[in-house]
Amino acid sequence: MYLQAHIPGMHVDCEYNRDGIDPKKIQHLGLYPEDDDTEARTAYPDIIVHKRQTDDNFLVIELKKSTNSTDRATDFAKLRGYKKNLGFKHALFLELATSGKADVSAAEWVDA
Repeated sequence: MYLQAHIPGMHVDCEYNRDGIDPKKIQHLGLYPEDDDTEARTAYPDIIVHKRQTDDNFLVIELKKSTNSTDRATDFAKLRGYKKNLGFKHALFLELATSGKADVSAAEWVDA
């Protein structure tokens, strides 16, 4: 399924973190995106739905494999930061099952 086809007039981007030419920042986490970050310490969202070159930010999605043992609290803090600091209307955390059939093992909407 292609998300883009279901949201006319918006753009769907993966691992996109630009505000014009500058990277988007979430101040309260102290996460400032670096172009050369190879350790995933910055706040690059997995998927965003927005209108490019505007402040119209509709949805941010963070994906995590069920086998990933990294604390989910950081993911939720990032999602709250994207809502609070960057004006995303909606934020969604999805955990993807990795054993057996591909499936969503957890889904949670995040409030600011």
